Amino acid sequence: MTLEEMLRGSPLRQQRMADDNAISLAGMLARQGAGTVRQDPSLMQNIGGAIADYAVPDRYLPSSVMEPRLDMSQLEALRGTPVDMADVPDPVPMLMDTMPMAGITAWHGSPHKFSKFDMSKIGTGEGAQAYGHGLYAAENPAVAKDYAEVLGERMDSRISGGGTDVDIPRWLANAIDSGQMSIDDAIKDWSGRALEQRGIMKTGQQPWIAEGNAIRLEKETEALKQLKEHGSHEIDKRQHLYKVDIPDDQIAKMLDWDKPLSEQPMVRETLEANNIPYKPTDTGQEFYTNLAHRHGTREMASKIISGQPAGVKYVEHDGVQYSIIPQKGGYKFVEVLPDGRLWKSGEVYTENGINSLLIQRSKTHGTQIPTDMLFKETPKQTSIKGIKYLDQGSRQGGKGTSNFVLFADDIAKILERNDQPIGDLAEELLGK
Repeated sequence: MTLEEMLRGSPLRQQRMADDNAISLAGMLARQGAGTVRQDPSLMQNIGGAIADYAVPDRYLPSSVMEPRLDMSQLEALRGTPVDMADVPDPVPMLMDTMPMAGITAWHGSPHKFSKFDMSKIGTGEGAQAYGHGLYAAENPAVAKDYAEVLGERMDSRISGGGTDVDIPRWLANAIDSGQMSIDDAIKDWSGRALEQRGIMKTGQQPWIAEGNAIRLEKETEALKQLKEHGSHEIDKRQHLYKVDIPDDQIAKMLDWDKPLSEQPMVRETLEANNIPYKPTDTGQEFYTNLAHRHGTREMASKIISGQPAGVKYVEHDGVQYSIIPQKGGYKFVEVLPDGRLWKSGEVYTENGINSLLIQRSKTHGTQIPTDMLFKETPKQTSIKGIKYLDQGSRQGGKGTSNFVLFADDIAKILERNDQPIGDLAEELLGK
């Protein structure tokens, strides 16, 4: 959260802040500017806003306290001095006591309108999943906004009102939205196009295509007529920017795409707790890519390291690595030889069948696997929550803003859609 977000917060947080302490917090905004508080009009405005938001009129701090603060340096504004802030509590301990620990504010761009993330909808946006299977969010809002605009341009717009909605071409939606065309104009245009397609059905070489076009245009015309009767409408151009919160403790449990695993102790600890083999010298990208190659898909790799399919197990014997992967009705089997070659079972086995296959395959390699290494389903321990990687604008310099791939739909909480609060936050702001 920014300092201003911490100041303005939500009504729930406002109630937990003493008025005078809220005013003293305004001084912390000086860290964002240069020079003194008085020299920066934007800081003055923010402080005024903080007073208006939090202070009860008869509890304003006296001018003898407020006036000297306007000429304080950045450091003085943050910590205060015995003279300038004798009557104002130190904001730093108060901030720690009253404000809940926040995570990273990230952004998600989508052509779809929703209030909660849903893993089952993966692939309905860009669908590339280039950095892993999951839900994508960006630390830089410009990255997410670009996705929203590009993906939205590929889809029709939606016009709705009175319980009726219909998808129409973007050019038509833009013309209605800008006032260049009215709903009446659209109805007349679409009716004419439908009649034209009916005529082509009688003379064209592929009448079934014209018939399909005519049916679609007629349905859309009827929907536009219903919208006209309702009298009002709204247009969804399918370019939605979502503001989301990712808790710090979830980010700490993410696989870093760019760093070697030797520099990711929490990830290594998680992999070891779940008996997932890795090479410390591999980067997060190399580890994840190899895991996806071994198990067939990126989706499976994400599920394995996030602990979603209970019972995945790895057995290593004489340099050969055996992977037992839960499937519907049983388990599949993957074998990785020392030179990296794969052998995969084409069928699903029971637990007993997997153990028989383990013994059979180990004999193929000139040895027999010990009985204490045979498969027994074990519960998952801790899990990796996602992947983080530097965005395109930061990769060359090796630092900057990151993108995130989330392995579950409850990791991030959506705060806003197109600058409008939604969900629990909207209810809180409305006092519900």
